[in-house]
Amino acid sequence: MDPISEIKERLFAIKDIPDVEAFSSEIHQLKGWRKSLERLYDEVNWAKPPKQVGPLHQAFALWKLGRKQRAIGILKPKASDEIAGVLLARYQIDAGSSDAAVKVLVGFLKKKTRSIHVKTTMLEAMRRSGDLEGWSKKVRQWEGDLKGRADYLYQKGRHSEENGEYYEAMETYRNGLKTHPDHRGMLFRQALLEQRLGSVEQAIVLYERIRELRPTYVNALINLSVLYEDQAQYEKSLRVLKDVLAEYPNHARARRFKRDVVASMDMYYDEDLERKHDKRMQVLRTPVTDFELSVRSRNCLKQMNIETLGDLVTKTEQELLSHKNFGETSLAEIKAMLAQRNLRLGMVKKGEDIPGFNDARSGRNRELLSRPIGELELSVRSRKCMERMNIATIGELCNMSDQDLLAVRNFGQTSLVEIRTKLGELSLKLKGDP
Repeated sequence: MDPISEIKERLFAIKDIPDVEAFSSEIHQLKGWRKSLERLYDEVNWAKPPKQVGPLHQAFALWKLGRKQRAIGILKPKASDEIAGVLLARYQIDAGSSDAAVKVLVGFLKKKTRSIHVKTTMLEAMRRSGDLEGWSKKVRQWEGDLKGRADYLYQKGRHSEENGEYYEAMETYRNGLKTHPDHRGMLFRQALLEQRLGSVEQAIVLYERIRELRPTYVNALINLSVLYEDQAQYEKSLRVLKDVLAEYPNHARARRFKRDVVASMDMYYDEDLERKHDKRMQVLRTPVTDFELSVRSRNCLKQMNIETLGDLVTKTEQELLSHKNFGETSLAEIKAMLAQRNLRLGMVKKGEDIPGFNDARSGRNRELLSRPIGELELSVRSRKCMERMNIATIGELCNMSDQDLLAVRNFGQTSLVEIRTKLGELSLKLKGDP
C-alpha cells in the first residue's frame, strides 16, 4: 500500500482519542509522511467531504502539517462533542493557551463525565495554566478514578516534584515506566531528574530511549546532545541534532546547537604541545632555593624578591648586575643553571605574563583579573554561558563558585573542568575552590 493510501485509510478511521494517540505516533514511521499528508489534504474536498470524514480528521491533518491555529479553529465549533473537545483542549495546551483548554473541559466535568481523557487533559491544562493549588487538589481527588493510568502517573510525579520530593517523583516514574515503558513524559522527567542529581549516564540511557520514539521529542534530544557534547562526544551530539533537524528542518535551537557542536569539533588541541607546556610550567614554579647556588648569589636573589625560576627569567643581565654585590661570577653561575633547563635571562619581557605563572606580589594578578574573559580562549559553549551571565572579565569569573556556574543552562561538568584548567594555568581559581 502506498503512503497516501495508508494515511488516508488510517486518518479516516479515527473515531476517538486512543485512535488519535496511536496514529499520531505511527504516522511518523511512514517514509515521506508529511508530503503524503499534504497531498492528501489538498486532494480532499473539505467543503463536501465523504460521509466518513469530519472536522476531527481535518483538524488532525492540519495539526500534523503545522497549521495549528487552523486546526484549533476547525474544532472550536464542535467543542461540545467530548472527543472533539478533548482534542481541542490538547491542541490549545500545546499552542500555549492552557486557560482556554480549562474552559473547554470544565463543561464536560460539570456533566459528571467519567472520561479518563477529559480528566488527564484537565490536569495538564491546570498545571500549565499555573493553577497549581487547583491542580494539586484534583491530583489527589482523582487518584481513585485514574490510578495506574500513564498520564495520571506522570501528573502524580510532577506533583511530587512541585513539592520538592524528587526521590519520590523518581520512584513514581520508575514504577510507571514498568507498565508504560514508552511514556515520553515520564521518560523525560526521569531523565531530567537523573541528570540534575548527577547520574548523567543513566540520564543518557533514558534520553536514548526517548530518541527511538516518535514523534521526535525535541527537548529531550537537545538535552541528550548537550550531555554528549559535555563529554566531548561531538559525533554523537551531532547525530542527535541531525535527528531533530530531519523532522524539524527549521528548528532554531537545534540549528544553533549544531553550529556550536561543529565549532567545538573544529577546535585544534595539540596534546604534545600541551604536555610540553605543563612541563615548562613546573620548571618555572621551581624555587631558586632548590639549586646549589653560592651564598652570594642566593642572598642577592633573595634581596631582589626572586623566589622562582619564573621570577628569574623576567630579569635581564643588566638588571642583575646593577644590584649591589651581584657580579660577573654570580651572573655566569645563574646563566649556567638556567641553560641546563633550556631557560635564559630576559626570555620574558618585564610585565609580560607567563601562561600558568604569576607574581602576585608585583600586582600583576590585579592587572590579570581586569583582562577580558575572551583571553581565556574558552570553547564555544563555555563562552556562550559567560555571555548569559554577563561575565566580562577574568576577575568576575573568579568571583563565581562552581555551583553558580553549574546553575546556568547548558553549563556542565566538562565546561567546569575547562574553566578550572584555564584559571589554573594562570594560578587563579573559582570562588570557594581550595
